Amino acid sequence: TYIADRVLPEFGEKIGIEIPKLLTQSGYKLLFTIILFNIFVGFGSGVLMYSNAMSRIPDSLVEYAQLEGCTPFKEFWHITLPLAYPTIETFLVVGVANIFIDQANLYTFYMDNETACAEIQTIGYYLYLMIQKNSATRSQYTYASAIGLTLTAVTIPLVLGARYLLDKLDKGAEF
Repeated sequence: TYIADRVLPEFGEKIGIEIPKLLTQSGYKLLFTIILFNIFVGFGSGVLMYSNAMSRIPDSLVEYAQLEGCTPFKEFWHITLPLAYPTIETFLVVGVANIFIDQANLYTFYMDNETACAEIQTIGYYLYLMIQKNSATRSQYTYASAIGLTLTAVTIPLVLGARYLLDKLDKGAEF
């Protein structure tokens, strides 16, 4: 929040570019800021997971492909991608599962001071606010539970379907 609403606008003034406060706006710029932040936050774990998956590929296999005249694109398409596919598949399945429960780190930006505008609120953030922020009553707990169970009933077939389709793409490459 400090960087988006204070540091970047001040930096823009110093270099002669007008950079608005990114979290106090509404519309697409605010949505873009939230999406960019979530990509930035998830980048570290993604790099660790993908680099670990690729480091498990035997060097001898890559060297053999290079000796046979394999181009870098073919090496990626026929060696790296199939051997790292289980990690890619895991990220995609978890991403499908997160569609309804992810709160997009909105609480990180808005905390207890204010509520995110309706344009960017997610279902996960709405449920969190319903229970945590508003000192929930029993009727709110039952309502939130009903929403959660309904979303679970929708999410389970989507996740299983995505997993089934992604398993169909897997050629079962092992090393």
